[in-house]
Amino acid sequence: PRILVVTKYDLCDQNVTDKWLKYYENLGYIVIPVNLKNNLDYKKIIKEIEDLSLSINERRKSKDLLDKEINALVIGVPNVGKSTLINTLAGKRSQNVENRPGVTKELVWLKTKHNIKILDTPGLLWPKLETNIAFNLAATTAIKEEVLPIIDVANHILEFLFSNYPEILFTRYKLKPNTSNDDLFFEIAKHIGAIKNDEIDYERVSMRVINDIRSERITGITFDKYDR
Repeated sequence: PRILVVTKYDLCDQNVTDKWLKYYENLGYIVIPVNLKNNLDYKKIIKEIEDLSLSINERRKSKDLLDKEINALVIGVPNVGKSTLINTLAGKRSQNVENRPGVTKELVWLKTKHNIKILDTPGLLWPKLETNIAFNLAATTAIKEEVLPIIDVANHILEFLFSNYPEILFTRYKLKPNTSNDDLFFEIAKHIGAIKNDEIDYERVSMRVINDIRSERITGITFDKYDR
């Protein structure tokens, strides 16, 4: 049995993400959207795991056997909150948590107070990534920033926001209503003081945009548009 836990649900565009949740529910997944800061959401996960194991343990009880310990494998792309999820389920800080990919290096078993053993794993990625998917992953810090040029990543973010979430973009950087897509770097550079001798500091602008995503100063967006 598989449970699809959608972490950081509070940070996404829930109208778009809800369509993806419904899509995976129709494929037969148990889908649980989670705010990693809300303990009530974790109780939903525990309940679903216990419900899945109920029939097994009922058969064991009929044979006077103890309940079977549940083993759960947690997998996902890097930096989506797997270790935060596991620490909360375990009721203790057992795994290091940082807002960057690649922190979990090895397989680690953790035991919870709910008779559930959880295997934490390093983040997994596809062997080959389409360009747009790679930039989406870089924008959400699922892959290391040195893999792709930061200016290209920032440009991807800005073009995406300009096309899909202009109000969020214009509000965040106090852009003029008539700002065009081609002027975004220049206008943001003016806003943050990243112009010197009439030259734009593209790296500084890029890091500001990327860090605004990472630090949750830009929220309410979903990079994967629903196209099913």
